[in-house]
Amino acid sequence: MTNTKRALVTGITGQDGSYLARNLLGRGYEVHGLYRHSSCDNLWRIREILDSITLHKGDVTDPLCVDDIVSSSYDEIYHLADQDNVGWSKHLSHATMNVTIGGTINILEAVKNWYPEGFVKVFVPVSATMFGSNPAPQNEKTRLDPQSPYACAKASVYHLCRYYRREYKVYVSCGIMYNHDSPKRGPDYLLQKICRAAKQASSLRPLLMGNLDLEVDIGYAPDFMEAAIRILELDKPDDFIVSTGKGYSIKQMIEMAYLYNGISNPWSCDVVQDADRPNQPTLIGDNSKVVEATGMAFNDLKVIIPIIMDELK
Repeated sequence: MTNTKRALVTGITGQDGSYLARNLLGRGYEVHGLYRHSSCDNLWRIREILDSITLHKGDVTDPLCVDDIVSSSYDEIYHLADQDNVGWSKHLSHATMNVTIGGTINILEAVKNWYPEGFVKVFVPVSATMFGSNPAPQNEKTRLDPQSPYACAKASVYHLCRYYRREYKVYVSCGIMYNHDSPKRGPDYLLQKICRAAKQASSLRPLLMGNLDLEVDIGYAPDFMEAAIRILELDKPDDFIVSTGKGYSIKQMIEMAYLYNGISNPWSCDVVQDADRPNQPTLIGDNSKVVEATGMAFNDLKVIIPIIMDELK
């Protein structure tokens, strides 16, 4: 008779899923992952742990597929799969809603149906973009004001999880995730753009930025996945802001990244402020609830930038 915990991770091939899988393996879990077929290499983030995990081909938008996989008796389910690009969501609103909302409904319905008397814990990440233009810092009681299809989808997921928790007694906790980055993040995200530009400062490609004074709360992806695990270790499900609690301006990020690459004056390089880019809301999270409940400590951006810079080729 084994006491090994079994966890299912949807979106295991993404940044967060890959770090979560490694963390769970380090804790002795049996890790299963749901991933979609792709003609491109979508396994590169988990290449070195493939022999240690069990992968299931499927799609979270297929209710029969999800129902079949969820039926396999897990202790914990981390539902990370979604369409996670805010900009893309404005052009792919139907796909964003289908994957993000539909996938979550499929997970919650399967859990409700297969574990009516059993017990499985579910973690679902939602997004600080749900808060829209509400003043910083935001906390768990801040009203929602989503301003993109992505944010609207995440707000719907948030309410769905609370509904299934209340109506069907499903143990489902939400992490309201602020920006988080790592060497495994794609190149289209803010901190990656800055670090890559700093690493290649001698190139002729300009770094185009919007409002340089905008403050952003950016954490380290492995920290956020550690927080997800600790949240599911709690006796009762709940919702938590997951953030560093500290904002840095885009100007400060640029200066830190370029200085780490030995350039004290990034403005002498081809850094351009694009006045036509729309202003973004200031999203800085009050993380006091998750820190108190789980004892989490979050790495500062001064630590995260060198980690990313050192991994860039």
